Amino acid sequence: MDPRLQLNFNKDQAEGVLMLGLACCHPNPNKRPSMKVALQILKGEIAPPILPNDKPAFMWLAMDCPEEESRIYFSGGILSPSTELSGR
Repeated sequence: MDPRLQLNFNKDQAEGVLMLGLACCHPNPNKRPSMKVALQILKGEIAPPILPNDKPAFMWLAMDCPEEESRIYFSGGILSPSTELSGR
């Protein structure tokens, strides 16, 4: 916690905001709280999310791409999707 607060803060509120921030950073966007839920948590209308004990696995969700655009090209020692070379 910020030392300038000199322990003059609500521990439960600080913990709730921290848990909300972590939930908003979930690697899977579908598991992040909506803005409506985030505001309800900040207003104290609903409880903050319960976080898992383990850190979630990093996920990189692939974007849907038509098969003809999903070819990979090898050039100069670098693999590049065709969309990087030609755009969409």
